[in-house]
Amino acid sequence: MDPVALHAALTALGTLPATGAWQPSVAYDPANPARVVAYAPYRLTHLPGVADAAGVCEAIEAFEAGRAGGDDGYRAARAAVASLIDEARARLSRQRAALEREHVDAAAIEAARLYGDLILAFQREIRPGQAVLAAPLDPDAPTIIALDPSLTPVENAERYYQRHRRARRAAAALPERLALVDAQIATLDQLATDAALAEDRPGIDVVHEALRVSGLLGRPLPRRTAGGSPGAGKPLTVVSDDGFTILVGRNSRQNEVVTFERAARGDVWLHARDVPGAHVVIKAAGRPVPDRTLREAAALAAWFSRARDRAVADVAVTDVRHVRRLRGGGPGMVTVARADTVTVSPAAPG
Repeated sequence: MDPVALHAALTALGTLPATGAWQPSVAYDPANPARVVAYAPYRLTHLPGVADAAGVCEAIEAFEAGRAGGDDGYRAARAAVASLIDEARARLSRQRAALEREHVDAAAIEAARLYGDLILAFQREIRPGQAVLAAPLDPDAPTIIALDPSLTPVENAERYYQRHRRARRAAAALPERLALVDAQIATLDQLATDAALAEDRPGIDVVHEALRVSGLLGRPLPRRTAGGSPGAGKPLTVVSDDGFTILVGRNSRQNEVVTFERAARGDVWLHARDVPGAHVVIKAAGRPVPDRTLREAAALAAWFSRARDRAVADVAVTDVRHVRRLRGGGPGMVTVARADTVTVSPAAPG
């Protein structure tokens, strides 16, 4: 391998994040020109049969279809969206880790204020150009305080007071910043579930579009469909054996509609516990809901969730008035003030 050529290729790759000059591409199997054997978000140069792709998603889909041994469009489309969601989740995980590293305990924050106080208390003992103050709070272990020799004692004290104020503000804001990242990660988890449970290609495209408009990927993402955003479809409507209408959101945007547009005072809201999934609403209007209908709706909530493959699943049940939008979350992301639990076996509609 030519080391000069290798260095040039690596240098070119390293400039892509700054220049944005990405060109997704695929490589076809020379023995089977219809089969894609490799893909990349940049132009492949080391393989034969290379062709540009319209986007990263299209490249991944073509590759996954080749791995499936045929034109498995749904599988490839899901894999492409899942890859993007994984990329966004990794980005948010790095953000969260960086925020956690910003944590400073209360003692360290208050130490900065204490240093300012001590500098002022012992300022008469500080000589011009002095770089360290050994404040004799404890004769056996004096408190050592670094000074800026170019500043006066009052200026050095103010420098520590400023540090104290900044640290307090940062510490106060940190929980909210962490909560925002957690809400965004929860949004990605819901989108991943939407993609896994999507029943057709338009359903998968809805997830791709939701990811695109969310901005959680941290980079531009082209539309998957021409002519505007794909429709989210209508929530599933089921009539229980007792005559109650049950609404089921089968993706994030449908969840938003079910909970905040179609539900009304006195309706019952359900969701599988501790996993992403559907919002389910029983249109009760304050009427008592028979146990049979409640369990039917709970089984649907479990089926349209990550708990689908479990033998039994816990489902939260509450009045819709206890459901609020999750601050910083995407469409359909909520918090629940209080809820009861019913345990059921997941069951498909019908």
